[in-house]
Order: sequence, then C-alpha cells, then structure tokens
Amino acid sequence: MTMDETAAVIPWASGSWTNPPAAVRAEGDELLVTAVEGSDAWRHTSYGFVHDTEHWSVSPVPEWSGARVTIRASWVDDAITLRARAAGEGWRLVRVIPWELPSAAGPMICAPTRAGLEVRFHSWRVVEPDDALH
Repeated sequence: MTMDETAAVIPWASGSWTNPPAAVRAEGDELLVTAVEGSDAWRHTSYGFVHDTEHWSVSPVPEWSGARVTIRASWVDDAITLRARAAGEGWRLVRVIPWELPSAAGPMICAPTRAGLEVRFHSWRVVEPDDALH
C-alpha cells in the first residue's frame, strides 16, 4: 500500500476559510474553489508589493499549470515546511512558514492579479511523516 492509501482523510467541512474564496462547491469527494481577485499570498514580493492576507511562495513553477500537484506540509518546532510536486517529479521547497500552535492548516487559494482562478482540491489527508523531507 502507498502512503496515500493508508492516509486519514480529513472531511472538507471540518475546515474554515481565513479569507473566504469567491466560490466553493463540492464535486463528489473533490472541492472546486474560485479565488478572490487581489487575494495575493505574498507579504513582500520581489516586485516591491506588500500584502498581509496570506502566506507567500518561494518557488514559482509555471510548468505545473494544469497539472495535478501534491502539497505536503511538515510541522517542526515553530515552522511549517511546504513542499510540492507534480506527478513524476521530486519534492520541491515551496515555503517555510513561522507557525505557532494552536493554529489550523488546510487548503489555500489566492489570485494575486486577476479573477477567475479555479482550483480543484482532490483530497486533504494526514499521513505518516516522510523522513526524506527532514
């Protein structure tokens, strides 16, 4: 069995949005979410913009556009490390977030400059730690 097959699935309804998206709808076990225009997820960008609404990425991956991407969050001490990968690729560092408990984590979406971004979330799971990431 793979790690995903033994994972504990978290129901979508058990979460809440810090900043509600423009639209949310369930399709079977998946969740389709439309981002709000201007919901930028970077605090300080390399272009000089400052936004305070969400968390920011360190690794743009335009080649993932349209691909199914898996994101893995690992919490250690006072930070969460986010790594992501598209099918057939290795894990890439996406973000290190200062994190204090109690806090919640879950699906996140943003649209920095335009409306209409829709993202399909396939699952939200708790899995065993991946020793290769630490």
